[in-house]
Amino acid sequence: MHRINGMGAYFKERRSGGNPELIRSSQRQRYSDPSIVDKVIELDQAWRKERFLLDVLNRQKNVLSKAIGEKMKKKEAQGTDENVDGSIISQLESLKMEDLSALTVTQIKKLRVLLDEKMNDTKLSMEQLEEDRHQSLIQIGNIVHHSVPVSDDEANNRVERTHGDITSRKKYSHVDLVVMIDGFDGERGTTVAGGRGYFLKGPLVFLEQAIIQLALQKLGEKGFTPLYTPFFMRKEVMQEVAQLNQFDEELYKVCGKGSEVLGDSSVDEKYLIATSEQPIAAFHRNEWIKMIFNAEEYCQLLGIPYQIVCIVSGELNNAASKKLDLEAWFPGSGAFRELVSCSNCTDYQARRLKVRYGMTKKWMVLHPFMPEKYRTFIPFVKPAPIDEEVKKKGGK
Repeated sequence: MHRINGMGAYFKERRSGGNPELIRSSQRQRYSDPSIVDKVIELDQAWRKERFLLDVLNRQKNVLSKAIGEKMKKKEAQGTDENVDGSIISQLESLKMEDLSALTVTQIKKLRVLLDEKMNDTKLSMEQLEEDRHQSLIQIGNIVHHSVPVSDDEANNRVERTHGDITSRKKYSHVDLVVMIDGFDGERGTTVAGGRGYFLKGPLVFLEQAIIQLALQKLGEKGFTPLYTPFFMRKEVMQEVAQLNQFDEELYKVCGKGSEVLGDSSVDEKYLIATSEQPIAAFHRNEWIKMIFNAEEYCQLLGIPYQIVCIVSGELNNAASKKLDLEAWFPGSGAFRELVSCSNCTDYQARRLKVRYGMTKKWMVLHPFMPEKYRTFIPFVKPAPIDEEVKKKGGK
């Protein structure tokens, strides 16, 4: 079987050194149907039979061509009757030179036509089986890592480690704070873009750019090359880096003409990326690279308390063998919220993901990237929404 998703070897029968039961077990841990593994094996076996038949037919075509050539050299009469006995046709896949000696050139040519038809049918069958096998394969998830908690309930996610003070509580949430510094306008954002639309303005724009510049600086020091990626990806590329049934339902899609060529009725499908990691992964197709993930170091650098959580097996997408979420502590709401997801996809996407972390320096590193008036202090210029709500309730 072709090696797909880094799991091809596991689909081979046990006697060949493969271990399909390992994948069945992984599917069960994902709370997915393990019978898809047997379907892949059946389709692969059927494809192999057709592949073997096509090889046989190719050899037979050479036998027929050789027989015609020898009869032409001997200047034998070609004959006018192309009818061939059914017993000979039934042996089309195993005819030998001596079996053809009593036939005319015209009859052998007829056999070759029949052989070409059978070869074409076999090729079509192979293509269909290969497509069916591929569609079945992409439904199978990566092999779940042995350290992943087996459950389909996110309440059973395992906390791996924590950093910083995750018990502190603050009166104001992040929503209150961005309003109080007049850096956020949600009402106009909703009017313009609909639900969850917003405008950043003033000091919050500078703060966002400062955070971006800090990330670029730190990652640049580690040898990373910054990329500004396309916002759309072609379907055939997107399905290499994302789960087909997932992105087809969740992402925005644009359909257009395949080309401007007259008579070309093909459709070009492009998907709006959900995250820059998708086109970056596609940028590195067919390469082996080492990736260094710096989310923990970055949060430590900014003084943000967090916890690292190992996600249960039933919540993993197909690409992930293991997934760690970095959840930051929001003291205003007294809750952890996901900021970063780090999935170990092993060789599912043709690379290995390595995660490292480092200790940090003090978090005043944003100062060089902020305007002077916001460098050390961003003032509150509006009342907190939470305080306004209290006033409204008290006034009733």
